[in-house]
Amino acid sequence: MLRAIPRPLRIVAHWLSSDCGLVRRELSCAREIISPVIANRRLLKAQAQAEGKPIPFYNDAADWAETEANGRRYDPATLQLVLSFAAIHTRTDLLAHTLILLADDPILVDALRLEMVEVLRTYGWQKAALYNLKLLDSALQESQPVKPNGMRELRSNLVV
Repeated sequence: MLRAIPRPLRIVAHWLSSDCGLVRRELSCAREIISPVIANRRLLKAQAQAEGKPIPFYNDAADWAETEANGRRYDPATLQLVLSFAAIHTRTDLLAHTLILLADDPILVDALRLEMVEVLRTYGWQKAALYNLKLLDSALQESQPVKPNGMRELRSNLVV
C-alpha cells in the first residue's frame, strides 16, 4: 500500500493509514504479551547464575534469539511475528501445491487414504505413524517445485 506513495511522503503517510495503525496496535499487543515472558526468563537465568545453579535452557526461538543477541538490543515481538509469518507462508504454499497435485491426479487420493487408514489402524495417533506415512511424504515432496525466487515474490507482495 505504501509503495504507491513516494518515499519522502511515506514518513507521514503511514501515520494516516488505518492499515498501518492496525499493524502498530497488533505489534504493541504482541510486545505486551512477550515482554513479560522474556523479562521473567532473564530474571530466572540471572538468579540461577548468581546462585551457582544450572542456567535454565528453553528450546525455542525466543531463547535462541536471546542467545544470538548476546546482550544487544532486539525486538522479540517483531522476531516472533516474522518467524510466524514465514512459517505460515511456507505451510500454505506446501498445502496449495499438494492440493493442486491431488486435483491433477485423483488416483493419488485413494492411495493416500488407504495408506492413512492402514497406518492409523496399526500405530494409532502416535509419532511412529508419521514415520510410516511414506506415500504421503513422497506426495508432499513431489508437490514442492524448486522455486529459488519464491522469497523474492513474497517480499514484493508485503504491505509495508
